[in-house]
Amino acid sequence: MARTTRSISACSGSQCGDERPETLDHRGSRGSAHRRRVDLGAVLGGTPMPARWNAYIAAVASRDPAPDTFTGFGPAVTDWFVALASDDSRAFWRATRDVWQRDIRSPLEALLGELAAEVGGRVKLFRPYRDMRYASADAGPIKPQAGGLVRTAESASARYVEVSIEGFYAGRGMYRFERDQLERYRAAALEARSGERLEGLLVRAAADALEVGGDALKTVPRGVARDHPRAALLRRKGLFLGATLPPGAALETSAPRDHARRVWAAADEAIAWLDAHVGPSELPRPGRR
Repeated sequence: MARTTRSISACSGSQCGDERPETLDHRGSRGSAHRRRVDLGAVLGGTPMPARWNAYIAAVASRDPAPDTFTGFGPAVTDWFVALASDDSRAFWRATRDVWQRDIRSPLEALLGELAAEVGGRVKLFRPYRDMRYASADAGPIKPQAGGLVRTAESASARYVEVSIEGFYAGRGMYRFERDQLERYRAAALEARSGERLEGLLVRAAADALEVGGDALKTVPRGVARDHPRAALLRRKGLFLGATLPPGAALETSAPRDHARRVWAAADEAIAWLDAHVGPSELPRPGRR
């Protein structure tokens, strides 16, 4: 049976085919489309966007199912996120969901499955839908990235990847400490030997082109001198190391898998420090933030 696809050749301005784009306000109710639109034809090299999307949809309909092994993201991966940035609406999602599934979600699932098998971990894929209860008033219903993580039994840290308009990001660590983890982290950062050890590990990570992320305070916590030699560490409420592979043709190859392996391996020593000095939270789940 031939696969039916929906053309979005009329997508422009405030209409998509014969439907008006639906957006969600912060309460989850329907509202008017008020986000700024951009000229996608200009952004994507002059080819009119409707023609590009009709070609993508036709290609997805004619291609074989996505392979179980990761061979790269599909050709629409960057264009899809660029288009979403202009029209994060239910109409756009319905019209291009098959493209998202074939060129983004299925490769991401295959990639995480392979990486999890290598480290003996389990995969969690994040849903594409934004929780509108906590979103800003001008946010659309679809997240601007597709991501997932791998967890292993021997570490409280997570291995994370995501693909977005900015490219492919891989990282590892604890993005936000629970209360008991934060207490242990600060105690270790204050202690000279363990704190200096972490400083050295982060310098080494920077030399490996990893960036430090995670929640952080704007100033040092109460009771700590502003000129403390490890003030930067003590402001942290989480610790995550990662790096981004820029958008481009490399995303359609095995490069994202190699990138994730390199980033995760480069973070090994810092993660060992976190496991030794912070570890998993011992709070019952209802008591966590």
